[in-house]
Amino acid sequence: MPGKMPEVYEGDRPFIFVSYAHADSDAVIPIITDLDDEGYRVWYDKGIQACSTFPDYIADHVHDCECFLMLISHASLVSDWCKNEVNYAIMCRKKILPVYLEDVELPRGLEIQLGTVQALFWYGYKTDAEFNEALFAVPMLDTCLKPEGKRRRGVKPRMPKP
Repeated sequence: MPGKMPEVYEGDRPFIFVSYAHADSDAVIPIITDLDDEGYRVWYDKGIQACSTFPDYIADHVHDCECFLMLISHASLVSDWCKNEVNYAIMCRKKILPVYLEDVELPRGLEIQLGTVQALFWYGYKTDAEFNEALFAVPMLDTCLKPEGKRRRGVKPRMPKP
């Protein structure tokens, strides 16, 4: 069982939406924790109570995210929620970063949508530190860094839009 789960970002600053299958929590929670520890604003479905507004709540966060981190596994590829989230992210033209947790073959429909998108292969790294180095180097995630993360990593803050 994973350890303490990081806080979920709620606010109006750019954030990363993490899509994953709950069956993969042992692999996923350390990734989310490392992103949070590095200074990224991260949203994931921690502690959401099932209710009639649940689909709207998830959709709002996909719609409002800056980056969509798709953690891919056999379990996520059969999860209706994961499929709905990625399809909506694609429809909303979100920046998507697929991270393969295991060696899987994408269904053809998803393969045609993600075939030209940069991806990381978590299972191919020898250590979490090597994976994190590659993950934290992905430029599209920089807009989701908190100010303290920007200072640590030497990322120049972007000027606010007028």
